Formats: sequence, structure tokens, C-alpha cells
Amino acid sequence: ATFSGAATGSGTVTYKWQSNNGSGWTDISGATSSSYSISSATIAMSGTQYRFIATDNCGSVTSNTATLTVNKANQTISFTLAQTQYTLGDPSVTLVASSTSGLTVALSSSKTTVATITNGVLDFVGTGNSVISATQAGDGNYNAATSVSYTINVSGPAVGSVAVTAQSGPLTYGTGGPVTYTVTVTRAT
Repeated sequence: ATFSGAATGSGTVTYKWQSNNGSGWTDISGATSSSYSISSATIAMSGTQYRFIATDNCGSVTSNTATLTVNKANQTISFTLAQTQYTLGDPSVTLVASSTSGLTVALSSSKTTVATITNGVLDFVGTGNSVISATQAGDGNYNAATSVSYTINVSGPAVGSVAVTAQSGPLTYGTGGPVTYTVTVTRAT
């Protein structure tokens, strides 16, 4: 933010900028030109008043007061999920999310019976849908960011085939020895 003013007078005009944050007017060290710039205004500085005193051979005059208003900055979240279709048993996925403010982004799963997130690692624990969200609530200097979400689907593992074969020949109940069955399970790949 830059405040500026001009004064004309008899001889050389000098300037002295002052600020008032509610505790009274104080001189700003080194602020002796017709403008005063604040390079890194913070929310805490919002409401501070500024003015200058111009002095020449005939005396001094004080400018009108200007009030600094500092609004919270906006921020955005960067978060992508490479895919949204998973199978129960798939390896964990490391999630990466950041905000333009540099504030920490929170990651969550809407259905922890389907997917959980611990320390930024997404694990698949059941079948169904879950919304994976990245949020940043803001702070004293930044507004809350718009959340970024992805709906994932976790399906069960592919089912193979099961074949049951009994011993050959006719079987009559109560007429002899044991019946032998062979069970063959083929897992899908």
C-alpha cells in the first residue's frame, strides 16, 4: 500500500509521516518523502491510520488521515487423484495436496469403511464409494480455500471360478463308503 500527498509552500517543504494504531500518533522512522509505502501489509495492520506533517518556512500543516484496510487473501488448493477406480487389495496411494498460501491442507475420506487416510496415505478397506476431499480452512491472513474432491469407487477383487466334482458313477444313500468330492478354485488374475 502506498500513501501519498503533496504540499506547496515557501521554500523547501519537508515531510514526516505518522501512524496511529489506536495508541496515539507516532513518527515513522525514515518516512520523510511525499509518499509512504508499506511493502508487507498484514491483517494486524488493518485499521491503522496514517498522515503526514508538511513543514516549510512558514510553519507546518497536517494532512487528512488515511486508514489502511487489509483484507484476507484468497488461496487455492492443488490436489489431483490419478484415478478414481480401485480394487480392494490395491496398494496404498500417497496423496499430495498443497495450498497457494502455504498452509497445511487437510485430507479426508467421507466413508472410512471404504477408504481411510492416515498421514497422507490412502488405504482401501472395503467396497463402495467414498469422497476424498482436500480442504484448507484459512487463518487470520487467508480466506478458506474452495475444497477439491474426488469420488472414488472401490470394488471387490475379481472372482475366479469354483468347480466341484464328485466321484464318478451312481451313488446311493446309505450303501457304502464315503463319497469323495474334488474342489478346484481358480483365482482371477
